[in-house]
Amino acid sequence: MGTGLVCDTQAQVKRFVALFTGDAHSAIRVVNAEEQNPSACVVRNVAYMRGIRVDLARHGDNAFEIVRILVVGIKGDGGIVPVEPTVHFSLFGVKEYAI
Repeated sequence: MGTGLVCDTQAQVKRFVALFTGDAHSAIRVVNAEEQNPSACVVRNVAYMRGIRVDLARHGDNAFEIVRILVVGIKGDGGIVPVEPTVHFSLFGVKEYAI
């Protein structure tokens, strides 16, 4: 369960990372405009099962795992609402250490 970026494709998440400069909503607007789909990427509070890492993306000093997730529920006013399980993509920050 968590609130985070949920995109339809791995490429959309990678594009989000390339655009992200601290304002997630601005980067999402650009990705969605390029995709001509207002819901290609959203920030949502979802119940999900984390899948495999499919890629690693970097922007500046930040690194992110791009991960396949299976969304099984969405948080609504009354709690978690089950949904038909669907595959989406998200990202998780990676802590890197200089050696």
